[in-house]
Amino acid sequence: MGISLDGQTVARLRLSSRTWRSYGRQSIAREGRHEISVRLLNPRSTRRCSRALEVDSVTLTEHTGPRVTATPKALVSSSDTFQNPVYAGPAGGGFADPMVLKADGRYWAYATGGLFLTASSDDLVHWTDRGSAMTSRPAWTAQTGEWNPWAPSVIETDQECPGRLSEEQSGLSTGRCYVMYFTAVNPSVTPRANCIGVATSTWPGGPFTDRGILQGQGETVDRSGRPLGCGDDFGYSNIDAAPFVDRDGTPYLYFSTGHHCDEPAPNAECPWDRELSVVELAPDMLSAVRPRRPLLRNEADFWENGIVENPWVSRVDDRYELLYSGGNFRRAYGMGSSSAVAPTDIFTRGANPLLADGDRVKSAGGGSLVEAPSGTYVAYHGRNDTYEQPRTLRIDRLGRHADGSPWTDAPTSMPQPRP
Repeated sequence: MGISLDGQTVARLRLSSRTWRSYGRQSIAREGRHEISVRLLNPRSTRRCSRALEVDSVTLTEHTGPRVTATPKALVSSSDTFQNPVYAGPAGGGFADPMVLKADGRYWAYATGGLFLTASSDDLVHWTDRGSAMTSRPAWTAQTGEWNPWAPSVIETDQECPGRLSEEQSGLSTGRCYVMYFTAVNPSVTPRANCIGVATSTWPGGPFTDRGILQGQGETVDRSGRPLGCGDDFGYSNIDAAPFVDRDGTPYLYFSTGHHCDEPAPNAECPWDRELSVVELAPDMLSAVRPRRPLLRNEADFWENGIVENPWVSRVDDRYELLYSGGNFRRAYGMGSSSAVAPTDIFTRGANPLLADGDRVKSAGGGSLVEAPSGTYVAYHGRNDTYEQPRTLRIDRLGRHADGSPWTDAPTSMPQPRP
């Protein structure tokens, strides 16, 4: 069920009852007259049931509970609130597939495009363009034309970066190593495939030095000559890498694998069939020490529309939570949640979608999580009003139900309490 306030979606609620039941959600509104609408978001029918929604009554109550940091009347001041989108990218051209890292006393954001877009912020709301993460294309990708520079993710490590510092980096060194994982197309393998690359820098703003395609243990290749970052005998064309370090210090890398092979097919095309995967990384996080393990296959006839990508893993109490995106990033898009009891177990979907297109925000998804003084936020992209607009950076609060499962009011386009 979706609830809109003055034409802007303010809540999505999962309906779990066939009888009358009360539902509620907090939102911020100024004093005065407003238009509220309630609608069923997925009114599809099957042979077993026809989904329908009947609204008996709507009651408005002023509320100052724990999920609102101030009363609506106190939020009239613009200094207390922010409004999405928070960053439109260089020259307003977009900031897609955002990943946000807190490092060096501020927030750093990395995005698809160019030589990987970067920006920084002191408060998650006001952002400054920081140029490109890299100074040139990696040698192993296409040097002209499209090369698929997608979805970079950066993690801070306590290791020393390999090799000597460049002159540009030497004056910006923090004494730590930042590892960036990114996507680029590799035209030298058959069939042509997207691959996960690795780069390092001594400063979160770069420049990052390419360390090549992610390698497996012993730099082995599969029967098609592909290194692990490109694929293996049972799946290839990897994108959207996201690192995660468990409480015991073990690092992992999650990504989306585009083609699924039931049997090894050397140098031959396998069907396009996306699944989320994981590899365990070496302690320096520059290579993998275990084979790829599939975790979550797509659902072609559901909101995912055959696509699962942009994974993001967190530890929540004694379980592991994997957020991911699905749908068509050019059209209807969204984010879902799943969980498992171990970082390399098969993940089970939650009450999805967690985040989906709204009345004023299209193609919402491609997100990551970041901690702010007021709690956890999901940083994601979305388009203003129509699918023709660029994808811009947005942030919204991510909360937890009593069972630990996530909820969010995203995507929002109305004033919200500041992080």
